[in-house]
Order: sequence, then structure tokens, then C-alpha cells
Amino acid sequence: MSLKTVASFTDALQAHIAKGKLESEGIHATLAHEHHVWANWMISNAIGGVKIQVPQAEEEKAKGILSDLEAGRFQIESDECYECPKCNSKDIIENKNSWRLAFLGLFFLHIPIPYRRNRVTCNSCRNKWKMEDYDN
Repeated sequence: MSLKTVASFTDALQAHIAKGKLESEGIHATLAHEHHVWANWMISNAIGGVKIQVPQAEEEKAKGILSDLEAGRFQIESDECYECPKCNSKDIIENKNSWRLAFLGLFFLHIPIPYRRNRVTCNSCRNKWKMEDYDN
């Protein structure tokens, strides 16, 4: 059986994800140079990365599946859509800045500053709430 290389990755984890997708589609796939990259990831570019190899008869099918995977066609669609409990707007953002300020305060001033997690702000009405309190 002749094997053909259909893709190469600099990271072994990405190669395993792609290999898993190919195997879930019924294509037998193997990884080449995986252990070299695990042992010394700095040589990954020198040896051409972790290569996914498939039987020659399934080469075109595997390339199609991998291009679909790269394009995001297998991504799970989330039906979860949050909206503001006050005005029902879907234009909301998660507040992420407060932990950075708390970290800087602790690092530079050596003062622990409390911060809030999971806070959300509506861009339409400026309403603020916690995601734990969200009741869809």
C-alpha cells in the first residue's frame, strides 16, 4: 500500500485533530514525524512538520475533507444567542478589562483589587448584568 502525504502541520495536536476527522470519515490516516516534533518542536520546520499520510486511493477525498476542515465547515453552530434582558438587543459585549486592572494593581502596587467576572454590557441601552443571572 502506497501512502501519500495530504497535509503537514507544525503542531502535532493540530495533526491529530485532522487525523481524527479523516478517520471519522472512514479514511485510514497515519502521522509521520510526530514523535520527532514531540521530542523537539524546534525542528518541526526543518523536517517539514507532522505529515498526515493516507492511502493513494483516498488522497483526493482526504484533501477535500481537510480543506473543508480548514474552511470551518465542520464547526458546530451554537444556537445560544444572548440578548439584553432589558431591551432584548443582541448587541452585547463581555467586559474583560477589569481583571487586567486588578492584575496590574497587584503587580505594581501590591494591592489586591477585586474584579468582576462574567459581566456583560448591552451596547444599545448600556444595561449591565452578570451572565449567571441571565435567564433566556
